[in-house]
Amino acid sequence: MDEERSLHRREEDRKSRRLRKGMYILPSLFTTANMYLGFYAIQQVTQGSLADYWHFDHAAMAIGFAVLFDGLDGRIARMTNTTSDFGENWIRWRM
Repeated sequence: MDEERSLHRREEDRKSRRLRKGMYILPSLFTTANMYLGFYAIQQVTQGSLADYWHFDHAAMAIGFAVLFDGLDGRIARMTNTTSDFGENWIRWRM
C-alpha cells in the first residue's frame, strides 16, 4: 500500500516539475517578443519615407504591441511565481 502511494506521489511530482519547467519560459518569451518588436520598429522607421509612409504605421503598431507585451511579461511572471536571471537582469538594465 505504501509503495503504491509513493509511486503515485512520484508520478504527480514529475508532472508538476515538468509543468513548472515550462512556466519559466513563458515570461521570457514575452520579453523576447518585446525586444524583437522594438528592433522591428527601428527597422521600419529607418526604411520609411514620405512615399512609403506605411513603414511608420508598422513601426507604431510594433511599439503598441511591445508596450502590451512589456506589461504582460511582468504580470505573468508574478502570477506563475516564476523568475529567471534573464528577466531580473533585463528589469535592472531598463531601470
